[in-house]
Amino acid sequence: MRRPLRSRALTALHAALLAGLLVLAGAVAPAGAVVGGTVTPVGAFPWIVQVGTGDEISCTGTLITPSVVLTAAHCVAGDAPKGVVIGRQRSEGPGGLRVRVARTTYDERFVRAQRASAGLVGDIGLLGLARPVREVPPVALPGPESTPLLFPGRSPVMAGWGITDAESLEGDPGGTSLRSVALPLRTSAWCAKAIKGAYPTSRGVACAGELKRGPTGCYGDSGGPLFAITPTGPVQLGVTSSITRPGCIGGSTLFIKLLPGTSARAFVDDHLTSRGTLRVGRPPISREKPRAIRGPITPLR
Repeated sequence: MRRPLRSRALTALHAALLAGLLVLAGAVAPAGAVVGGTVTPVGAFPWIVQVGTGDEISCTGTLITPSVVLTAAHCVAGDAPKGVVIGRQRSEGPGGLRVRVARTTYDERFVRAQRASAGLVGDIGLLGLARPVREVPPVALPGPESTPLLFPGRSPVMAGWGITDAESLEGDPGGTSLRSVALPLRTSAWCAKAIKGAYPTSRGVACAGELKRGPTGCYGDSGGPLFAITPTGPVQLGVTSSITRPGCIGGSTLFIKLLPGTSARAFVDDHLTSRGTLRVGRPPISREKPRAIRGPITPLR
């Protein structure tokens, strides 16, 4: 899916930015709906939200503080989201709590990495809400003790409102329901094989799913969570970014890791105030030099 995990048409700028979101071995595109997942009551994970540029929902996100939503950079760069919907089961129709997005930011290394065909560096975006959401609790971000939850062999859960089959790539007028699925985490070597040797910035990217068949993300799942259920509650381990096969036909899904010490987590922490609001201005961020990748590049959108 070489389109950011957004489900509808993008602006020219968005297309240009996302064209860099690698698709190796045929395609690494942003993820959309959870293909092969099961319909999940939105109340099970109330902190998962729908992100849109208007009436249309284009990405998934998560409430990480009452005032801030976490999503993917390719959901923010260009045509910035205008609002989020919380607590609605389907991606279209009535219901849910609608909150306006007051301001946005994303890791600018994402744009530079796309221009340099340098992988998934910086695919992290943040939305500052016009008012704090007190109706549902935010999801917890991982601490150092969560590191084993991203070890290969574990099976954390991904969720989103993406489309659910390759024949619906133009979008389902009736919308999609929230779906989720547990995906087995893979080693960097395994994922390199999945995308024929062109594994992008593996240090900060988690790879999960099967080699050719099985559940995967699809357009609309971009920005959604990879999370684990722990004794103290759910913990978000990563952000849905891309997939390794075009057309949502099986393959692996790629997630930006949120563990402490990763560049993505540093970006998030640097842009949150002590009150849990989105910081004004541009705080310093760690400088991770994008690495070049091998293999063909396919536009993600």
